[in-house]
Amino acid sequence: MFRVDKRTGKVTNREVACKATLLRPGGQDGIRENEVETHLIEQACLEDEQIDKLVGAARQLEDHYGYPLDIEWALDETGAVYIIQARPLKAALKFKTEDLSEDGNHRVDGVEIPGHPVLLDSSVSASEGTTSGLAYVLQSDHMFHHVPEGAIIIAQQTSPR
Repeated sequence: MFRVDKRTGKVTNREVACKATLLRPGGQDGIRENEVETHLIEQACLEDEQIDKLVGAARQLEDHYGYPLDIEWALDETGAVYIIQARPLKAALKFKTEDLSEDGNHRVDGVEIPGHPVLLDSSVSASEGTTSGLAYVLQSDHMFHHVPEGAIIIAQQTSPR
């Protein structure tokens, strides 16, 4: 995950995951899972030049539409960047760090909500909205069939699956 300063376009934070497998097009099989070559396991998936291209494309798209976007992109086998789709970014953070009291309880519009400590203070949402229910920690893509109906999925990263 790369966090980029919107004003400067520079990467302010890099989090490189240890990757054991990768997904590739698999012909008639759809997507095929492959082992990652040893020298790539702890290497970032994007080079600085590719990040710069993505930042430039995101700026052009946002300037054109006039609001923040959720942008999907892909790389081809040569490393070229392609924008696949862009749509309005609707997932605004409900609770910000400033909304927390000293003891960690949520504050909404300046009013503390006692008994509701912060469980997670940083993440990426895959879906907007608010809900409640059983939380299911997904350990791998292979465990989708174990997810109970209506569960809230918690995963290390998103997956095309």
